[in-house]
Order: sequence, then structure tokens, then C-alpha cells
Amino acid sequence: MRKVTYILILALILGCSGKGTTEKSLSVSPLEIPETIIAGQDVVFRFKIKGESEPKLLLSNSMGKSILVGRREGEQLTFRLPAPYSRKTGLCRWFLVGDNTTFLSGELRITNAQAAALIETYLGPGNIYAGGADHSMLVSVPVDIYDNPLQDSTEIVINTELAGFRNSEPIATNKLISWQRFFSADEASRMFLSVASGESRSKELTVDIHPAIPTDFNISYARNHNFADGNQLVAFSTSVLRDVYDNVVSDGTTVTFLITNEVGIILKTQGSTINGIAKAGILHPERPGKWKVQGIVAGAAESPVVTFDFLPAIRSFQLDWDRKAQSIRVGPVSGFLDQIQPEGLKILVDLFDSQGNIVGKFSEILSEGTASVNLSSFKLLPGSYQVKADLGGTIRELNIDIKDE
Repeated sequence: MRKVTYILILALILGCSGKGTTEKSLSVSPLEIPETIIAGQDVVFRFKIKGESEPKLLLSNSMGKSILVGRREGEQLTFRLPAPYSRKTGLCRWFLVGDNTTFLSGELRITNAQAAALIETYLGPGNIYAGGADHSMLVSVPVDIYDNPLQDSTEIVINTELAGFRNSEPIATNKLISWQRFFSADEASRMFLSVASGESRSKELTVDIHPAIPTDFNISYARNHNFADGNQLVAFSTSVLRDVYDNVVSDGTTVTFLITNEVGIILKTQGSTINGIAKAGILHPERPGKWKVQGIVAGAAESPVVTFDFLPAIRSFQLDWDRKAQSIRVGPVSGFLDQIQPEGLKILVDLFDSQGNIVGKFSEILSEGTASVNLSSFKLLPGSYQVKADLGGTIRELNIDIKDE
């Protein structure tokens, strides 16, 4: 039993001794180790190596981690850094590893390429309002030819032109960027900007300064006559809408004309500004009455109320009963010039029994100054009835008799 124990202990000692011999049999020493380079340069690591194993080069930077396999020629092991690693500025750590051992390690610092290839610019918003309270912001990032931001304190020159005045202002990058606010002027116009750094130039940038919200305004109206014929147009128009800085408001500003008639019903029509003026139209009513009109730019401005009247368009019309056809004939209808009333006007007819109770309501549209209301399908009981016809606010009455035939 004792002999077996000695054999096991000896085997364990020899196993451990063999492993240590393998690790110590590999000898590594640096030949060429770069410490600082400019982005884009060719980077080579060279080591002198004695032994059978070939270590790998582990790289770690902001892009992640990678393992490189070197090229061995005799006792020299060479690693060439891939372009994505050599072009990325910052700190790149490296480790020469193998057989669960790190033989050597170090850091490679990669600085910017000498020249800035371009300037990345970000500007917004591109539309602001006049008055000095609204602003746009310009952010600039100067980069080298590999798109790496240049170091802090790099000088940036911002050129601006507004309303014929030019200005150049140098600022320095801080935390790899530079930024500047540009507040609007009182005058609606367009601001032009550009950025320069060294030999690099940005493209032309623009910010449109729009008029502020409009102030109160006036409205006017025009019509061919003042009769309620339901046929002609009333044309509404605003004064020139301006903001508080006397800028004409932007084209397309919506103005709503609110119309309140004599019974409180609200109508509306809308128009959009062109050169500061909004126009809209609406048909004359079919009944006489009074209109109160106000122009409104929602949430911003309004006009004083304008009031005007419409007179009855119908002077007279004939109302007859055709007993045989069981129909009421309306017309011919005479207008305000004693003309035949144009088509489209609606006539309303109410029918009452002898007790004054309404028993029917009818409506028809004038055609060539006349209309006909047929009662034959209504199946009225024999007796006396009163007809009241309303045409554009002008009322005519007629008594008729329905006989049992």
C-alpha cells in the first residue's frame, strides 16, 4: 500500500513539473512597440520569441475587442493593426496572450490626423418667428479624414448674414463640439450661416424668420345689392394683416368670418391670406334679416363686428288653388325689380284645418318663377282649409275647400 502511495505522489509531481517547463520554455521580448501614432498610420508590433507556442495579440478600444494572429518568421513574431483600429482615435490597449498567460501588455494612443476633412453641422429649427424670443441653434463638429472629432479648443469661425449685415465670430470646441444660439430679429427675413475650421468649409445654411402672430385687424364687405335673394354673393375682405413688428403675416394664414343672423344662427366662411389680405364669400340669405360679421385668426387676433341688413327680395306672388288637380300653384313670382325670380328659391307651405290645427307641411323649389304643391297624395278629409305660403319671408294666404266627390 505504501508503494502505491509513493507512485501516485511521484506522478503528480512529474505532471506539475511538466506544465511549468512548458510555460518557462516560451521566451518573449519586445522588438518594436508603438506608443503614439496619428490616425491612419500603418501600425506594426514585433516581438522576439523563443519556443514552440505562438501567442495572440488581444486588442481593446471603443470599437470592442479583437484577437489578432501574428506572422512568425524564425524567432520574430509580427502583428499588423487593422485599419479600423488604426483610424479610430483614442486609447487602444493591447495584450500578448497565450497558454493562459499574459506575456506583455501596453497602450497605444492614437491622435487625430493633421487636417480636418470636413465639418459636420446641425442647425435647427429651420423656421423661427420674429421678435427676438425665438431662436435656432447651430452645432458644429470638426472631424479629421477618418471622421474622428478634433481635440478640444479647436477654433471654429461662424459667419452670419442677416438683413444685409455680416458677422464672423470665432468659438472653440468644448467636449468635441461647438454650439451657438441665433435669436430672431424683429424683421421677417432669412438668415444665412456658414462654418469654417482651418481649410475646411461647411455648406450654406439658412434659417427663415417668419412674421409673428398677427395683431387685430379690420374687415369690409361688398355686395351687388342688399336683397335676400339666396343667389348673389357677399364678399368679405380683411385689411393687411401685420404682426406687432409691422411684418406682413405669412401667406396662407387662415381668417374665419363668423356670421350671426337675426335668430342667433352662426354661419362661417374662411379665406387664406395672400400678401396679408384674406378674402372669402358667402351666398345671400333667402330671408330678410340682419347679419353681424367678425373676422378671427384663431387664438391670435380678431376684427370689430360689422353689421348690415338684407331686405325682402320678393315683392309679390300669386297663390291659386287647382281643385281638379288638387294642387296649389305658386307664381309667377316677382323679384325686387319686378323680374321673374331666379330658380332655386324654396317655398314653404303650411296647411291648417278649420280649427286652426296644422295638418301638413310642404316645400318646393321655384323653377322659372313658378312652383306647384300637389296635395292629392295627402288624402285630406272634406272640409275647409287654410294655406299659408312663405317665400323668402313674404307670406301669402289662401282658403281652399276639399269636397267629397
